[in-house]
Amino acid sequence: MRVFYLFFFISGSSILFFACRPNNTSPVITGNWVNRFDAAFSSRTEAVCFTIGDTAFIGTGFDGTNTLTDFWKLTMSASGTDFTWTQTTSLPAAAARSSAVAFASSTRGYVVTGKASDGATRLKDTWEYDPAGSWTRKSDFGGTARFDAVAFAIHNQGYLCTGYDGGNTKDCWKYDPAADAWTQLTGFTGFKRSQAVAFVHANKGYIVTGLNNSVFPNDFWMYDPAISKWTQLRSISNVSTDGYDDQYTSIVRSNAAAFVMNAGNNTEKAYLCTGQNNALYKNVWEYNFETDLWTLHNDFEGGARTAAIGFSLHGRGFLSSGNVSSQVFSDFWEFHPEETYNAND
Repeated sequence: MRVFYLFFFISGSSILFFACRPNNTSPVITGNWVNRFDAAFSSRTEAVCFTIGDTAFIGTGFDGTNTLTDFWKLTMSASGTDFTWTQTTSLPAAAARSSAVAFASSTRGYVVTGKASDGATRLKDTWEYDPAGSWTRKSDFGGTARFDAVAFAIHNQGYLCTGYDGGNTKDCWKYDPAADAWTQLTGFTGFKRSQAVAFVHANKGYIVTGLNNSVFPNDFWMYDPAISKWTQLRSISNVSTDGYDDQYTSIVRSNAAAFVMNAGNNTEKAYLCTGQNNALYKNVWEYNFETDLWTLHNDFEGGARTAAIGFSLHGRGFLSSGNVSSQVFSDFWEFHPEETYNAND
């Protein structure tokens, strides 16, 4: 929003007017991506990731030819200087999938729904991973078979929402691992969608972005399981008469990656990056949970892509995999939101 100020003074019989524009120096945009290494797993897109403690588990997806079952774990030392890759137990061959979702309790990981190896069959099976190295099939997801849904976990309960079951959906379900039971939730009145993102902060779940009938929804929702309530947050496009959203020109998208990390001063913020809105996006947006506002950061420094994974370990944010057209990726990036851009790291 531009503001001009008008000043005048009288000199003799003349009135002189001067228009003065304030100093609109743009704020310094920060953010630096570091290419850590190529992941130990093969290049892929539409994979899943969940974290248990200081370990991330990454698997499934599509490598451009085959739908995958393999899983890998990445452990980061408390100092944050050492990373260790280990291949762990694969899903059964018949459970190969892409475009699935995953979440974790404090001790187990879960992979649900997705697209089967034929690229068309929609799935609803639920698989539980024991870090000791085994997979167990659990009760099927309670909703319709689907892919491109979102999932998150709060207090050892899993939540799965939206997705594509032949049409875009908006239903939400809770999974109780102790009872091995799915229960449908009510109260979400947002747009139907698939290819959205979800993240968690302060024991609340957030759902944003996505695609619905060739339209990119701009609504943004928060779920509080303590009171079983959905709350609509500010839209992610320029729809208000206030100035805060004037720059919201590139947040709406689909197939993005997101993660929550320590943004400095022990403050957690969410980061949304990559994905597409007709064209592929590399821009990075930061969400402030306290103000319900978004801020633009420097672009993602890797290749533009869609269907990547994002996650955090020890309060640090990472992004890997994804694709652009037929090219799939295995590069592995870390984001430093408060650093200035450095082309040499």
